[in-house]
Order: sequence, then C-alpha cells, then structure tokens
Amino acid sequence: MNAPLKTSHARKHGHLLSLPLLTLLAIAGCSSASRGPATPDASVDAIAPDAAASGTCSKDAECLALLPATTPANCATASCTDGTCAFQAKDEDGDGYPAAVCDSKDKSITIQVGTDCNDHDAKLYPGHPEACSVSADGTKPSGTLCATGAVSCLDDGSESSCIGTVACSASETCAAGACTTVCTDGAMGCFAGQQPAVCKSGAWQNIGAPCVDQACSNGNCVGSCTPNAQSCVDAATPETCDTTGTWHPDNACVAQACVNGACVGACLPGATQCSATTANAVETCDATGTWQPAAPCGTSLPVCLTGACVACTPGVDACADAVTPETCDATGAWQVETACVGQACTAGTCTGSCVPGALACADAVTPMTCTAAGTEQAAAPCVDQACSAGACVGVCTPGATACVGAGPLGQEPQTCTAQGQWQSAGLACAGEYCAAGACTLVGVLVPNTYARALAVDAANVYWSGGTYVTKVPHGGGTPTTLSASTNSSGPIAVDATNVYFSDLDGPIYKVPIAGGPVTMLATGGGDPGGLAPNGADLYWGTAEGVVARVPIGGGPAVTLVSGQGAIVGLTGDATHLYWTSHDGGTVVKMALAGGALTTLASGQNLPDEIAVDAVNAYWANDGDGTLMKVNLGGGVATTVATAQDAYGLSIVQGAPVWTDPAASTVVGNGGSMYTYASGQDSPTTIVGASDGAVYWWDSGNNNLMVYLN
Repeated sequence: MNAPLKTSHARKHGHLLSLPLLTLLAIAGCSSASRGPATPDASVDAIAPDAAASGTCSKDAECLALLPATTPANCATASCTDGTCAFQAKDEDGDGYPAAVCDSKDKSITIQVGTDCNDHDAKLYPGHPEACSVSADGTKPSGTLCATGAVSCLDDGSESSCIGTVACSASETCAAGACTTVCTDGAMGCFAGQQPAVCKSGAWQNIGAPCVDQACSNGNCVGSCTPNAQSCVDAATPETCDTTGTWHPDNACVAQACVNGACVGACLPGATQCSATTANAVETCDATGTWQPAAPCGTSLPVCLTGACVACTPGVDACADAVTPETCDATGAWQVETACVGQACTAGTCTGSCVPGALACADAVTPMTCTAAGTEQAAAPCVDQACSAGACVGVCTPGATACVGAGPLGQEPQTCTAQGQWQSAGLACAGEYCAAGACTLVGVLVPNTYARALAVDAANVYWSGGTYVTKVPHGGGTPTTLSASTNSSGPIAVDATNVYFSDLDGPIYKVPIAGGPVTMLATGGGDPGGLAPNGADLYWGTAEGVVARVPIGGGPAVTLVSGQGAIVGLTGDATHLYWTSHDGGTVVKMALAGGALTTLASGQNLPDEIAVDAVNAYWANDGDGTLMKVNLGGGVATTVATAQDAYGLSIVQGAPVWTDPAASTVVGNGGSMYTYASGQDSPTTIVGASDGAVYWWDSGNNNLMVYLN
C-alpha cells in the first residue's frame, strides 16, 4: 500500500468535491464498516485550564478583551478558569475537535490547540471515516485499501492519506463493506455533493442541474448558500454556510476587516489614526483592513488629534493677535482669553514693557522698535544721520567731525549736533591741517599715490614708483609728473638741477626738476642701494657690493670699490660717501675721489638704511631692531633706539627720524623719543626737509603724508 501523505487544505477539498455525494456516502459506510464510527474523545482535545495564563479574571469577557492577534486570524477564544485567563483554539465546525493550528503573534502568550486538521469541515476530524478518491486511471481499485491521494485527519491533527477503506465508483454504492451498483428505485441522493440524483432501475441518474448557491439534500437544492462557503455579514463580521445551505455568523473580527469571510488586514474599515511616521497626518483604514497613506492636515486644521485634524494641540498657549492670548482646549479648538493691557502677547502670555511696533532711539544714532514680545530691539544704526523718535534724520552722525574749506591747509573744523546737523567751530586752522574736526600738524599731502622712494629740496617733494617720477610743492597742490614711461622702482635723489632715479634692474636716469627729457646716465647700475649726487658726479652702491660714479653731464661709469657685500643704503656729504654692508655687518666711509676705506662700525646685525648729518652717521640694524649712530670721524657706535622696525630713515634738523610699519608710527630721537604720527597704515619710505617738515608714504592707504614743523 502507499505510504500516507500530508496534503494541503486546498488539495483535500479538491478531492472531496470531485466525488458524487452517493459515492462519498458509500465510502463513508465502507469506512465505518472497516474502522467503526468515530466518537470525539474529550481526553484528546480537552484544553488545559492553566494554558496561556495571562492574568487574574472573574469572567470570560475580561479574558476575551486580552486575546492576542493570531495566525490564522481570529482562530482563538478565551475563558476564565479558576480566576485565570486561558486561551484556546476555536472549534469552528462544531465537530467537538478544536483546530490543530492556531498561533499567537505575541510569543509570550500560548494558545492551546486541538487535533482537528480541518476546522471548517465537520466531517473531517481524527478517527472519522473519510472519503477516498478513485484511482489515477479512473478504474475501481481492487482489494479493501483506499486509493492513493485520499485524505484523512489523523489523531495528531495532521492530514494524511486515508487507510483501510474501499473507493467505490460514481455509479456504485457501499454495502456490507463492498461496492455495488444496486440502489433502491425512487431513492433520492446527491452526486458530488451538489448534483441531485434519483435511483432508477437500480442505478443512479442525475436530475436537473447542480445546485448553485444552495446545498443538495436528498436530491433537492435547499438553503441559500453553498456548504462551507464563506462571506461577510458586514465590514467586520465573517459568516460560514452550513450543510443545509444556511449562513451562520462567526465571531466578529477584532481590529481587522472581513474580506471574503476571513479577518484580514490590521484595522477596522473606516477607522482613522494619526500617522506614526508623518507628523500631523491622518491615516484611514480601507475596506481591506489596510491603512492608507497618510493625508497631511491642512493649514486651517494643522494638528492631528485622535485620528482627526484639529486647530491646535490641547494645552498649547498662543496669541490670537499681538495682544490677545488664547489656549487650546481638549478638543483641539482655540479659546480666546482676556487681551493684554500695555503689553504684548508672547506664546499666550502677556509680556514685555512696550506696545509692539512702537518706535524709540537707543542712543543718538540707533533706532529701536518694540518687538512682538514687547521688548525694544535695536535696528541698524543710522548712517550719516541722527536718530529721532525711532527714525533717522539729519545729514550727519551726532558727534562726528569734518573739515570744510579749500585745502589742504587752513580748513575749518565742524562737529555734528544731536539733530544730525553740522555746526562750525568758528575758527579755521591757520597754517595747519584739519583732521577729524581738529587742527593738526599731520595731514595727507597727496592721496592715492605710489611712492617707492622719496627726495626733497627747498621747494618740492619728489617720489618715484612704477613708471612715474612726480613732484608736489611742500604745501601741497596738484602733483607734476616729470617722467611717465620709465621704470622707476629704485632709489631717488635730487640736486639743484636734476632728479635722479633708477630701476631695480640697474639703469640710472636723470630728468630736470623743471621737467624735460629723461636721460640715461648708466646702463648697469646693478640694483642700486642708494643714489648720492655731488657736484659733477652721481654716486651709487649696488647689491653686488660695488660703489661707482658717473658724470652727471654724461660719460662712462667708473667703479670706485668692489667686494663690499650687499650695499643696501648709501648716502654722502660734501667730502665723503657712507654705506652699509648688509651681509658684511659694517658701516664704511670713503672719500668722493675714492681711495682708502674707513670702517666706522663693524659687527652690526644686518645694517640697512643709512643717513648722515654734520656730526654722525645713523643706520638701522634689520637683524635686531636697533637704531645706531657713530661719529663721522670714528669712535664707538651707540644705540639710539631699540625694538624698532625701521623701514625708512632720514635726518630732520640734526636728529634721526624713521618709519615703523609694525607699530604704525613715525618716530624720531633728538635726545629723547618723539612720535610724529601714530595710527598710520604701514608707513615705509621717509624724507626730512630743512624746514623741519617730515614726509612719508603710508603704503596701506597709498597716501603721501606730511608732518608740519
């Protein structure tokens, strides 16, 4: 015989529905004859009272409320036994055997199951005689064993091939344990469960069409549904058709939808809830028990509360307008409260000390506005105006200063009043500059210019830079360009007739101080470190350590001495030349005609700029920030100043004066330190005039500055 096989629910019903009712009845009779009728055994399917205990109780309803979600859905029930909740599988088909499969989705709760492998068929349970199909080739099987593929419900609750029964054909019936074609004339029956039949001449014959949406009973179609069919009474209540064609409601679905007689989905159709993933959005359960995508609440009702869009979150305070508090009630509706008096409404509370929108002034130039919170908030300060009643008025900033009148000397200081109007001091600066509303000795001689090097004579200040050589009178005025197309980024010097300048690459030029053609004096100046005109000749030193001269009237250049190291600064007086050897650390003098060298100082730390007066030579040590001097006749070098970043160096009325870009100052020392100007922006090259005036270039703002003696 064939081994028993476990068969699916669908396959089982497929076999049962494929056989005529009379055949099934016959097989059932044979099965009963061979095995005997089965009687439900209470000892097999009884539910243990301590199964799945989940709390104390006093009645079944309390336990039913604790039923967990199950697989399949809605397959369990609950009871209160001895004060404790127990959960059991249902007996849906009423055959006395609870379902063999019913699992709790909550793994902490156990559901006691039975042994019925098909709880939707009252004729299928352990020990019940089951129908067997015909053999695979359609012929009647021999012997007393059932055909392969028939199903039965075993005692352990599983399905298997039936064992020990005879399968009769559609035209046979079962009698005394054997198949026979004999039937009683006039007997009424049903083939295949739904086909009415009548016995004629000892054989069954079909009568009429198979029953549709009805049950077949004794050869007649009865009731209003097909046995075992499932449907829904309403959106949440399943119903099942019994063997008489009558619908019977099942237990209502719990938080699920009824679809085709089964509890499905995760919600009750029509139910709503607030989305757990999308803020302030409502999900709606459709007819299949499925939550639909969340629909956001609108602007008029922006908050989701218990599955509905409402105006606000309960307990939240807000403001209906700038001065009126409101509170959200338990239904999500705003309730207006008493308006604030002399205050603002902020987050539903009266706060602050001013009326929202009121204007005032924090100070002379800063308007203020009362915010929505009732606090005064400063706005951007007025620009070139005064603040009055919270508004910018006038034409100037209170306390600001200015200078009016033709300049640069003799301008008149002015001060701005609290009303934003200019008020004159009533006194012009006589022979002085006007700056920041006050008379001063420091002023801008020429704005927006580039001065790489400076020179001065009794009437003018001269400067070179880029391709220009320019002059301007001591008192200021319109600059005059002497050269506009010759590179002039090197040093510059002047005598009574010409201005001398050079490029960093070495060519040396002259141009008349009154203007005229530019003449090249030497082609190979070798990066001049300084120019010194004296009588008929022009002298210079180079970065290659050469001191040379060339006739001012024209002629070949002559090297006076070489091997001096990098000459950074060179100057002269009526009889001698003086220079610094940057890498040699020496200060040297030599007669204009050449000859022996005299070392005035040695062991200096990168000596740089140099200047002389009638008594001393002065230089700046770039390596240690000292400013030094030594007598022109020789002697011990002494320190004039320390901690200086001396960029430019000159002599003013017998005292050294220099620029300090790091300190943004112009300083001098005629026995004690004196500050000519402070607050400069990277002052560099400098020159002093015989009348005590000092000129320098403020490179940070490209201004040619002056200090008037």
